[in-house]
Amino acid sequence: MSRISLGEAPCEANKGEEKREDDENKRILELLELFFSTPEFTDAVRQFVEDNEEKFLFVEEGEEQPLSNYDLYLKYTNVIESQLEAFLKQHDVDHEDVAKLCVAEKEGGNRVSFSLDYIIASTEYGKFLQMMADFKCMREFEIG
Repeated sequence: MSRISLGEAPCEANKGEEKREDDENKRILELLELFFSTPEFTDAVRQFVEDNEEKFLFVEEGEEQPLSNYDLYLKYTNVIESQLEAFLKQHDVDHEDVAKLCVAEKEGGNRVSFSLDYIIASTEYGKFLQMMADFKCMREFEIG
């Protein structure tokens, strides 16, 4: 199992280990970018959005979300997890480690990587709501 450590090294002696972990984390992020750009993955996300955008109920910020939106979130989580399963096995990491890595990368200032958003949206309900709103805006822009 790959070890993804996101904490500070406790002493100078751990710098070599920290560098190896950083290199491994970067490698995993690069592989995720490639994985998330495959037609199989992009088609699965597109299909989820197309199948469910009419079912998703947009409410004003601060208002209570309908339970049906949470049901769609759970469905989305299953889509992402089923897509990730082979990748995770191949690279010997688990979903939680990848999710933590993506959140840390996003919080560290990465605003370019779209794979981060897909994974984070599968682990945080608020991010899922934002993703669905973003898809709606993109769709309205396309129809324009």
